[in-house]
Amino acid sequence: MKWQALEQRNAVIGYNSLDSMEPKNLHNELMDKYRPDKEMGNMGEQGYWLFRLDDNDLEDVNPNKYCEEWANDQPSWTANISDWINPCPCSVAQAEGDGRYTTCERISLDLDGFNEPAENEVDCYQDLWSTWIPSGGWQQDWWQVDNLTWYTIGARCTYNSEGALITGYEDMWGNSNAQLYHGDLGGFYYWSPYATKKDWQDNDVLARYYCCKKSDKCDMYERYRPPLTCDGYTSSTRYGFDRDSALGCFYGDPHIVLFDGGNYTFNGWGEYNLATVKVMNYELQGRTGYAMVNGDIQESGTVFIAFAAKLGLTTVEFILDEDRTNFVTIVNGIHVVNDTMLKEGDRYLNSADSSVSIDYTPPTDTSNGRMAARWKTMLPGVVGQIPTNVEFTVSAGVKLAMLDIVVEVPPEIREMNFTRGLMGVYSGSKTDDFVFPNGTILEPAGDTPTERELFNYGETWRTTPGTSLFSYPPEDSDDDWHTYNDVTYVPKFLDELLLQYVGTPFLQNVYAVCGMEKRECLFDSLATKSTEIGASTAETDEMFQGLVSNLNNFPPNFSAITETSNTDSLQDNGLLYLVVDTSYTYQIDAGDPNGDEIMYSLPYDGLGATISDSKSVFSSSGYQIYISDRCW
Repeated sequence: MKWQALEQRNAVIGYNSLDSMEPKNLHNELMDKYRPDKEMGNMGEQGYWLFRLDDNDLEDVNPNKYCEEWANDQPSWTANISDWINPCPCSVAQAEGDGRYTTCERISLDLDGFNEPAENEVDCYQDLWSTWIPSGGWQQDWWQVDNLTWYTIGARCTYNSEGALITGYEDMWGNSNAQLYHGDLGGFYYWSPYATKKDWQDNDVLARYYCCKKSDKCDMYERYRPPLTCDGYTSSTRYGFDRDSALGCFYGDPHIVLFDGGNYTFNGWGEYNLATVKVMNYELQGRTGYAMVNGDIQESGTVFIAFAAKLGLTTVEFILDEDRTNFVTIVNGIHVVNDTMLKEGDRYLNSADSSVSIDYTPPTDTSNGRMAARWKTMLPGVVGQIPTNVEFTVSAGVKLAMLDIVVEVPPEIREMNFTRGLMGVYSGSKTDDFVFPNGTILEPAGDTPTERELFNYGETWRTTPGTSLFSYPPEDSDDDWHTYNDVTYVPKFLDELLLQYVGTPFLQNVYAVCGMEKRECLFDSLATKSTEIGASTAETDEMFQGLVSNLNNFPPNFSAITETSNTDSLQDNGLLYLVVDTSYTYQIDAGDPNGDEIMYSLPYDGLGATISDSKSVFSSSGYQIYISDRCW
């Protein structure tokens, strides 16, 4: 730099800093200011100076730099991890009812804006169990790769105040994205050998914070933590399977709802095989006993008083206490878990078996407290086949001295045709629901099996002293399998009970409570001589049907938006280009997967936006519009 100054003025060469607007002059001599190249700089080189203009300390993080370095460290295959993650439930009602999801893990850090609540968040749910995946994803010949690195991936699904899924990133805690370091059981990392909570914090949470909240590089974050949608979700969607809900239920004076949707009443007295999946070594058994009304035994009817389920190393029993007001949960005949040990959100974990957990849901105004046992395992496969994680869940509750359970099995079992027991064969068809232990199918005398035929069928699924899962009192007690099994017991059937009470005021009262069509309510009222129990049976049935309905009800979707005003604001890329004080009109088309009536609404009143009487023409200066059906 060889400047030739025509006029020597008092030039300033230096810098301004935040603490003062007074220039920092680097040269005092007038001529030095015009030939700084001759001066030795502060970096040991002639004509070269370097000054720090900020006051950050060593702990300060440059969000853009953090995000870029994080993205450079991500394996390229993670851009596709959503291919191996379950889609999110479409609504918060589905997420609440789907036992494969649990409330999200969340942490607090002393970072600017990190702990602020989501602007429009109501609930967040994530996969109860993570999915194990090798580095590189499930590629051909993946099992032949030496020294595989494993990851535990999963879904984080957030829902707004309308109960709708937030797709991708909306704000720090209001987002639905894939997670590469996903902890089991709602963020519990003890049983996750391939991930730690620190891994999740640094690679999933802080990456989202610095890329999306503190910088404008969210597209970089979502390149490796793809946004999640509910495309392909059903209540039993799992790794490419698309199935109806794999739910079963046992309640009342024993009523059974089968996996394929059928139902019947079985009034045996003893211990029975409810469901077995031999290829998975999964067993579920139930114990019935005489009904009890106001402390008095009713020998004309039986109810469920205990259940036992086993998978792998762990057997979990749910057993009513003596006064039948509560129940205890026993693990492997020893460990007792009850609602005083577990608070909402807590989990019992078996140190000898990492595949099982037990959690408690406290009672609400509309439901009693429930205890749920959950198992995670893998379907048996062949070398080179992608292993499939599956879950089995049994949830128990007590009401009016009766125990009830809701059972969920993985939909993959349907393809294998492996279930047997009183819950029938889970195959998608009701024609093979009643299969005897020898493999033959019940052939009724009429179009449908009678109660007597079903009773005789059910008795073939009674356990034996050698096959029972239940634990019994110590050897010095007289209680054993024979104490809880009366092989000579034959119940009264509904036609006999109706004949017994014909013309009585009690029967009229039963009809007033149950109506003429609710057979379960009628039977339980008459068998127990209590309309309260009959009404409870009807309520439990409605609860279960409501659960299935919520799981299988999907929100409507926008299918097309067409601009009807001559403003050309709707661009090919889907963005709206709007001008202040200009009105725009759009034709909105939507469809509902369940065929429900669609209703259109605005999130706020006024603000210059209206919906016409046709419920599909929207006039606005640029606002949100909501669609919903009557069930969602």
